[in-house]
Amino acid sequence: MTMKTSERLRAILNTPGIHPVPGCYDALSTLLARQAGFPLAFISGYGVAASRFGLPDVGLISGSEMTDTMRAIAAGVPNYPFLADGDQGYGNAMNVRKTVVDYALAGAAGIMIEDQITPKRCGHLSGKEVVTRKEAKIRIRAAIEARTENGMDIVIMARTDALAVNGFDDALSRLLDAQEEGADILFMEAMTTETQMEAFIKAVHKPACANNFEGGRTPYLQRRRLEQIGFRLVIDPTFLFSATFTLQKHLRAFADNDETAYPPRVPFQDMAELLGIGIHTKIEERYAR
Repeated sequence: MTMKTSERLRAILNTPGIHPVPGCYDALSTLLARQAGFPLAFISGYGVAASRFGLPDVGLISGSEMTDTMRAIAAGVPNYPFLADGDQGYGNAMNVRKTVVDYALAGAAGIMIEDQITPKRCGHLSGKEVVTRKEAKIRIRAAIEARTENGMDIVIMARTDALAVNGFDDALSRLLDAQEEGADILFMEAMTTETQMEAFIKAVHKPACANNFEGGRTPYLQRRRLEQIGFRLVIDPTFLFSATFTLQKHLRAFADNDETAYPPRVPFQDMAELLGIGIHTKIEERYAR
């Protein structure tokens, strides 16, 4: 019997060591992650806002637009576990409940719920605001109860952005609240020192997630060091940045009519095979007259 994607995500969380998770944003990027051998992907709200709408991550896209994207990913990359960005649940506790159900039905193995106000901002931008500790706790409770009462096995990741607003102690308290409520993964966004990372990991007993890239507020650390600290998941959110750089380079070469300036490209036939043309052709042959 095939394991559900949520069960596969739980199996990853129960496997010792640190697990790298690419930050994806559409079906193609997720397909590439699976073909590269990653057992799990993260569907980034930042990435969906940028790739689908050309917008910054400042709370301008809706839950329904995220679920539309996830349905496309689940259809294009079936039976592949992905953890999806649920932002702040798109409202109050009742909205959080609906978001959890919608994400589960759309194919997400897990959902991240954070404690920013509406509208939210990218965790590494300035000007963030968070709800009260009590409201943050209720959001996670609503997520857990929505899962239980609707008979859905979706993994819940609790994220706090309170560090930049209220300091480390308040941020840690919020994640301890989330742990008590039953969150499966804990994530403190935009930590600024290794000391904070170590104190966070020492204080919790649920799997913890790190967001690791150069240029953010958090110091960029080698994966081995993150594993030593005790993180179970590490997300690289810069997949889209690399794709954007390559697209810019290609467009400049095309505009300048400079054949020598094009970046390396996947050959046409390789692209067709990557997208499964062989499988689709065999299926099509079944219906040939």
